[in-house]
Amino acid sequence: IEQITGYSILRRIPVTYEEMSDTDIQAAFEPANIAISGTSRQDAYQALIEEVLAAFDDWSADESALGPGPRQQLAVLRTYIGGKTTP
Repeated sequence: IEQITGYSILRRIPVTYEEMSDTDIQAAFEPANIAISGTSRQDAYQALIEEVLAAFDDWSADESALGPGPRQQLAVLRTYIGGKTTP
């Protein structure tokens, strides 16, 4: 993932794919331990972008409520995502 509309990407987010079945493809951003499935590579890719941004936004909004796992995932996300951009 090299760019996401509305967000500053600090460096390319690596995406790996795994075919779980004939109709289930998993896309993963392994450094942040985030993965999601879709019915095609494109579907899984789009779902992964949405999942990464939801995690980044939610966890950034209330860091004090995070446990050690999500806190570590957010730290990894911040090395790839600089935050929202202003139009």
